[in-house]
Amino acid sequence: MRLINVVTRSSLADAPAIVHALLARMGSEEALRGDPCPLRDAIICGKYDIAHIMLNYIMDSSVDDPSSELAQLKLLFDVERHNPGMHSIVKLSMVSRLVELGPDQLRQRDANRRLPIHEFCLYPLRTNATQEVLIDLLVRRGSTSTLNTTDTTGATPLQLASLANADGLLRGLLKNGVDLRMARVPYGSWMGRDGWMQRAVEAHLDYIRQDLPDLIMRCINRSMRPLRSLRAVSRGGFFQMLQVPGLIAEIARYACSPIPLRLPATLRQRIERVMKLFVEEAIAMTLRAEPGARVNVLSTRFTLTSLGMWGAMREEAPRVKSGFGARMRLKEVVEMAVREEAARWGETVPVQLPWSRLQVDRSWWRGMW
Repeated sequence: MRLINVVTRSSLADAPAIVHALLARMGSEEALRGDPCPLRDAIICGKYDIAHIMLNYIMDSSVDDPSSELAQLKLLFDVERHNPGMHSIVKLSMVSRLVELGPDQLRQRDANRRLPIHEFCLYPLRTNATQEVLIDLLVRRGSTSTLNTTDTTGATPLQLASLANADGLLRGLLKNGVDLRMARVPYGSWMGRDGWMQRAVEAHLDYIRQDLPDLIMRCINRSMRPLRSLRAVSRGGFFQMLQVPGLIAEIARYACSPIPLRLPATLRQRIERVMKLFVEEAIAMTLRAEPGARVNVLSTRFTLTSLGMWGAMREEAPRVKSGFGARMRLKEVVEMAVREEAARWGETVPVQLPWSRLQVDRSWWRGMW
């Protein structure tokens, strides 16, 4: 066994200083050599102070591709599988450091074709708060596509988190848009659902009741802020002096785009679709308004066509001749989409959206209700 491995595994109080001196003398590559390499030894033994020293040397050294080297080692699995009694925040900090230095690790699979997100759902951190932060980190630095991937047994992260009854993991997965259908959770009543499926559905309904309304309000308000500025400029007749209003409209349309929603696919597509149409119609109404005119964008109606798509309709436009033809305002479209999503999973209590938090000037409210 090499000296640096012996020191790493030892209980010497000066072990971090000795490792520091060895790496300074022999080079940072020493931390990655051997089987197991000293860096893996440090993580397995819970010597995270030594592991951080090694990582500092690796990133500040002449190692050709440290990110690739770290990805091949698959150290995130070692962080999860060892030292179960370690404080969750300490483990979370090590995960954060490894992911920061080598995000490709998040797409590495083990022998069971599990990704790190599967592993952390199978063996959760000890507190709900760190579980939720961990999922945010794994998805933000990795990819949303990992949320619904399966291992060799066909289990998704949602299924593993439900089996572990880990509330923080479930909340984090749902916040980031995990799809219950991809985890083979059926619609309808509770009958026929396994215990883990019931826990997943209950967590999803809690998310719809508690988190989703605020998320939708943030999404709409994000779109409203540039529209307010656009209206302020248009009232001064600024657009009449511009030679390229089409370009300005494109810039405004980009600025007013709703923030991406991490929701189940069906619900996300419906809300994002109607928000996009709302923004486009609001911009068009603002640009063609006379200086000082009151523009009531929230009274814009949308019509459900036979293809199940929403189209913007001005108040003076005729009703679309189709089997649907329902004309609804933004508030009604969004509330209907949320109600239907909740009903798919057995929720019968109406979901209340906090429309009072909508950040618009008073003239926009007229006609919305």
